Amino acid sequence: SKDRYVKGDSYEWVTLNTRLIKEVTQNFALAFEGSYQYMELNPEGYKDRNAVNGSFYKLTFAPTLKAGKIGDFFS
Repeated sequence: SKDRYVKGDSYEWVTLNTRLIKEVTQNFALAFEGSYQYMELNPEGYKDRNAVNGSFYKLTFAPTLKAGKIGDFFS
């Protein structure tokens, strides 16, 4: 966004996320998720804040107990 709080400020970010699920049995699955986010924040002095940029990532592994069968992508 631009000019959100003061004229000339800008806040930009990009996020990528994916989740995969592998069914092991009818009542057990393994879920894997990965996320990456990059941010560039330029507040132009709003509330004495400084410009920053950076990124982070997150990897998640989740054994999952479930009550029923995992459906396809749209269920």
